[in-house]
Amino acid sequence: MSWHYTKKTLGIYWFRLLARLNSILLPTYADNADCARCRDCGRTVHDWHTDDATFVAVTGNLGGVWCWDCFAATARAKGISLECTVTRG
Repeated sequence: MSWHYTKKTLGIYWFRLLARLNSILLPTYADNADCARCRDCGRTVHDWHTDDATFVAVTGNLGGVWCWDCFAATARAKGISLECTVTRG
């Protein structure tokens, strides 16, 4: 068995160990196919809505899923003020 093969195998085991520890220590970020994840922080995205013009002004395009916290932080960094209203859906 060559050193290169051993090094590659150890790397795979190391990656699997880190992935397992991540799923145990950070349950907020556990894989769940039923929800969308923020493209910046990885948190579960809860329902919120904005118009397309505001979304493009903050993010630069219409692609991606953003949580409210990351979206608002990006808007603040760009000097865009946002108004939030709670509605019943």
